[in-house]
Amino acid sequence: MSYSSFSPRDDYLSKNQNEDQIREVFMKNGKMPECSEKRINQLLLLIEAMDNKIEKLGEKEINEKLIDDQLELLFEQIGKEEPNAEKFARNFQELKRSRQVFDWKKMRRGLLEILKQWKVLDFGEILELIEKTNEVSTSIENQDILLLLGKTGAGKSTTIHYLTGSEFERKCVTAIPVNFEEVGMNKKGGIVICDTPGFDDTSGPEIDIANGIGLIRAISKSKSVRLVILISGQGMGDRCDGLRDVVHTLVGMLPSIEDHLDAFSYVFVKYTSEQRANINGNLKDLQRNLNEEERRDEPFCQLIEDMIQKTKKDILSITLKANDEDEDERIDLFRSLVSTTPISNPGDYFTSFATEKSRFLIQEQANLHQNQIIGASKRNDYELIQFKLNELKSLCDILETNERVKRCYQESIQSLKETIKSIYNNATTNLKKCFDEENKLTQQDLQDYLDSYNILR
Repeated sequence: MSYSSFSPRDDYLSKNQNEDQIREVFMKNGKMPECSEKRINQLLLLIEAMDNKIEKLGEKEINEKLIDDQLELLFEQIGKEEPNAEKFARNFQELKRSRQVFDWKKMRRGLLEILKQWKVLDFGEILELIEKTNEVSTSIENQDILLLLGKTGAGKSTTIHYLTGSEFERKCVTAIPVNFEEVGMNKKGGIVICDTPGFDDTSGPEIDIANGIGLIRAISKSKSVRLVILISGQGMGDRCDGLRDVVHTLVGMLPSIEDHLDAFSYVFVKYTSEQRANINGNLKDLQRNLNEEERRDEPFCQLIEDMIQKTKKDILSITLKANDEDEDERIDLFRSLVSTTPISNPGDYFTSFATEKSRFLIQEQANLHQNQIIGASKRNDYELIQFKLNELKSLCDILETNERVKRCYQESIQSLKETIKSIYNNATTNLKKCFDEENKLTQQDLQDYLDSYNILR
């Protein structure tokens, strides 16, 4: 989790989060430079601690007075940062009223609403999640992998457990080595199953973005990849919207998808027997009802056609009966998945991707970072400037092709240069004026020059 690991979502920290996790986030948030964003994070953590009956965080005793004190500090900090701080007056009143009646849920919502002024996306968390994915990429380097893809709730964890017996919880790409003989197959060797969080993950856009970037980085180091598209009967929808989203994302991450259709398998999870009987017909209906934009998207149309053709011959499914699945059926499914023609050297074909919503949030947050950097430069708050510039620069390095984020970073640097140049010119001009006019240097003149020197240093 990042230094500022709260995003503007009411469910970001669930009540099931344990005390150690809250303490970890509290310590990381403490490393963030002083700013309104940090103060809001602090209050959110204190409220979460109250909900979880945690008596102490760090050296702080958790009680109502501490929350009152932190509220006042937040108001003061916003006053320092915002020229038009009175626009928050109504928010402040609502927060105080919520605090007075111990309505922690409403107070949390109010804080998250204010937080949107500085953060709609947590760059720190994205960078941290991608770093964790980089660790996974080491374990799949030069390996044959089976990549499970699908929206949240499509049944990826169910499929992993069905095929291997493994259970786990993840927020980034997970690699699970599987020996064929150990799972009942009469075959030498093995494969690495890669599970990912769902596309457009319900845990937040940070995971969606880190997934799209980190996933490609990870599988690019593998020897080969076979793709398994998981489709849930519960999440299909009448218009197959869930499937449409997955297919659009696949086309985005594999632009030459039509050249690699032999590497694809489609597994249908949580389908009733009646739903399974209608799978091929539903896919044909989807094909007939494509909109004009989808019809012009040739790779998209070819993937839909490939699904139709493959489900004519055989439907790969996990039925989730009350009793354990027949062992032969499980082995047959595994055999089918690993018998497809793999994509060799996947780094040559895959490209990083993000949903349209995520791309919008990246740009919006880059603009917010730029505004914070400019505002901090006016207050000579160079610790915050460095913190925000480092996050923006790291994101630029990761999103190599995102010109708009690069522009925000470059414009921030240029604005900072102009501010520093102005400070230097004013300091030297004032000092020179004193010498030229043979005026006596005052203590204030020297202090002003020293202050400018310290800023420039």
